Amino acid sequence: MQAMASSIYLLSSKVENMNSLMAELMNVTAKERIFLEQCKDFSSTLAAMQVKNCSLRTHIIQLNHVRTTRSLTTRV
Repeated sequence: MQAMASSIYLLSSKVENMNSLMAELMNVTAKERIFLEQCKDFSSTLAAMQVKNCSLRTHIIQLNHVRTTRSLTTRV
């Protein structure tokens, strides 16, 4: 009976330790999910900014082309 009680106590201690580790793992996992969601949001924002950047650069190139074309036609 003493051996069983000792074994149960040892297993109980291990179960408590494992339970604590699992709770900590759940907390870390929950935080990681939040961070992943933030990364997804940042990626979407970055993609939109890249599209806007390309659009603005294209617009600048077009304006410069129009200016160059106008100055060439006025000189002739």
